[in-house]
Amino acid sequence: MTSTPTRVLLVRHGETDWNRAGRVQGHTDVPLNELGRAQARAAAELLSGAEPSRIITSPLGRAAETAAIIAAAIDGPAVETEDDVIEMQYGEAEGAVWQDVRHLYADGVVPGAEPRPAVLERSMAALRRIAAESTGTVIVTSHGGVINGLTRHTTAPDVFPGSAGNGSITEFAVTDSDISFISRTPIEVAVGVDA
Repeated sequence: MTSTPTRVLLVRHGETDWNRAGRVQGHTDVPLNELGRAQARAAAELLSGAEPSRIITSPLGRAAETAAIIAAAIDGPAVETEDDVIEMQYGEAEGAVWQDVRHLYADGVVPGAEPRPAVLERSMAALRRIAAESTGTVIVTSHGGVINGLTRHTTAPDVFPGSAGNGSITEFAVTDSDISFISRTPIEVAVGVDA
């Protein structure tokens, strides 16, 4: 049983060309673009004093590259992969423009998409597992669907800080029985990178 909370810093991957174009990525493995790499370096600068015991990433390349940039910049531990912090599977909507998806699937049902409650359940289980196996601070690079779902679940509607921008850092305190939102640092405010 974890009684002392583990500090989990969830970093959203840097920008991709599909982010810039407003396209749904999901499990589609779209690489970081130059701005995305700059956002990862900016996040690393903010994380330079974090002294993580572990750095963990989603298996998708955009999150893994973000984690690798951070680990190299802060001389952190070797990056580990955690499948359960992967982005939501958006089914038939992957590759489409978000605005079109909202019209095509106005009822919220997208064929082949992973249900949001399932994404929340697996990501919460992953954070609890990470906390149980870790001490101190852990950096986890993940995705908007995962980070926003966790944030919505752990904040009141009037406290929700909005969607996590690319490169943003969202802090949680995690035990085996509780996940508490602490704060969010948007990269564009913290270091002047336009996300």
